[in-house]
Amino acid sequence: MKISTRMRYGSRAIVELARAYPDRPLSVGEMAKVHRLSLKYLEQIFGALRAAGLICSLRGIYGGYVLARPPAEISMLAVYEALEGSLTLVECSSESQRHCSSFLGACPTRGLWTEMSQALRGVLARTTLLDIVAQQAQEETASSGSPKNGGASEERMTSRSFSRACPGETGRGAKSPSDSPQG
Repeated sequence: MKISTRMRYGSRAIVELARAYPDRPLSVGEMAKVHRLSLKYLEQIFGALRAAGLICSLRGIYGGYVLARPPAEISMLAVYEALEGSLTLVECSSESQRHCSSFLGACPTRGLWTEMSQALRGVLARTTLLDIVAQQAQEETASSGSPKNGGASEERMTSRSFSRACPGETGRGAKSPSDSPQG
């Protein structure tokens, strides 16, 4: 199984947002330049993350993108599903399709594919952005003696400092009724 370029780039970008959380928004252009990624491609990825309610944009001179929730509340499964759709290794391992189209009966390897899909889902579901940022900080500390971002404390990474920075965005980018102008 290979992870797509979209998922790899999207993961790197959303981890950068988690590292910056809650201190500052990051621009797509800034991230594209730092990571040497295509700006247009990264904008498409951010559109999918925003539509899934994982990130939101802030306008203005100091604007950019921020996480819509604390890093501790965003799983890598949510990131995967926002960028790739449902995690199903083969169609016959999904709950909706119990038979392979190429077999008249049950697929002899369906159980294997289902077990593999469930294992991958479990790893992604229990791994949060906070876990990845903390692991990265540990690795940086081990190699250089101090983390690059000054140490991402768990308290800082679980706070909701930007909760008001994503006005009108609930879930899949929809506006909540309370955000509508009152007549």
